[in-house]
Amino acid sequence: MRKEYMRILEWIAKRDLGIETLKARRSDELDYHDCAVWQIRRALENAFFWGMIHDHVPLLRCPACGREHDIWCDRRGTICGTCFYAAPLSEFEATP
Repeated sequence: MRKEYMRILEWIAKRDLGIETLKARRSDELDYHDCAVWQIRRALENAFFWGMIHDHVPLLRCPACGREHDIWCDRRGTICGTCFYAAPLSEFEATP
């Protein structure tokens, strides 16, 4: 799996499920988590939505750090994967 996709999955796991990392740490206390079904559904919806729009979003520039990649969108908004600046999609500039 590409690093970019893994970063997105880890971001969704942290934000929606409260899971710090998806790396196996060989400990039941660290590798098993209690999650409500609505948290799992939300995480799956966000991952699905990200996958659906990934190829359809133009290259965007983050207004906070100026980077032109790693911009993630989901049903709750847009976030820069580099500096984690979150804002409505309208604040991110489309680049030619």
